[in-house]
Amino acid sequence: QKDAVIETLKDKVAVLTGDMLVLKDETETAMQKLEEASKSQHKELQVALADTKKQLVENKKQLDEKDREMAKEKKQAAADKRAQEEINLDLQAKMSEMFTAFRKIPETTEEG
Repeated sequence: QKDAVIETLKDKVAVLTGDMLVLKDETETAMQKLEEASKSQHKELQVALADTKKQLVENKKQLDEKDREMAKEKKQAAADKRAQEEINLDLQAKMSEMFTAFRKIPETTEEG
């Protein structure tokens, strides 16, 4: 009877050992899949990060270009304003000259 109990226990230990080996294999397989998925996800994230960096660099270039364009436009507007002021000053001077010349014209009478 004692031997039968020992044999039964050995059988149970063998079954448990087999179950443990199966679980160990399944765990290792799951860990490998998880590691592969992690590596794959890491690569995807690196690609996405690189794309994002490229986009940021491109955006910066575009912003810099717009800044340059705005600076040119501002410069041109200032030049246009100066030119307009010079034209206005010239016109005022000419009007003043004409007014002075007009005042120098002697008044004529209808009889004259």
